[in-house]
Amino acid sequence: MKNNKGFIGLGIILVIIVVLAVGGGAYYLGTKNNSTTQNPIVDPILEVKNLVADVYPLYPNLSWNTEVAITTEIFDLKLSGYKINSKNILDTQYYKLGMSFNKYYEDKLTVKGWVRDNKFDADGAGSSSWVYTKGKDFILLSYKSIAINQIPNEPLSCPCNMTFSIFSGQINDSTQELDVSLMTED
Repeated sequence: MKNNKGFIGLGIILVIIVVLAVGGGAYYLGTKNNSTTQNPIVDPILEVKNLVADVYPLYPNLSWNTEVAITTEIFDLKLSGYKINSKNILDTQYYKLGMSFNKYYEDKLTVKGWVRDNKFDADGAGSSSWVYTKGKDFILLSYKSIAINQIPNEPLSCPCNMTFSIFSGQINDSTQELDVSLMTED
């Protein structure tokens, strides 16, 4: 009996040591992974804002993705800036949000001295865009529809996913103004 009690006691001690070692290791790894040396989670409201300041706050009835840097050339006009897309919404929300998105930015930008340049407006099957300018700065607002079950070689048919976009920045060439004559081909 004495030997059995010794083995039982030794077994209990070994189990306690293993539990403490595993628990201590898990605690150490948990605190190490949450240390300040790793990238902290950033509150989206506090993220760096790269678009032209006058577009903030972004239209609140849409959820937005992350801003990305863009450089593009349109008819020898070099544009650089940042673009942000909304998360997709269904077309059933289009009429409610589409006009509200337009009105939100029309009111916001004209008060701050931006001028809508109708020469750059574009409408087509499933998409639309319009531009505001202020000196060499521009803001391009747009939306695009993509049919969920589009039949090939048929007109656009909904239901559709829609994405709204904001692209803002400056013309790279310091001698160019945003002028329609620069965007037409000879």
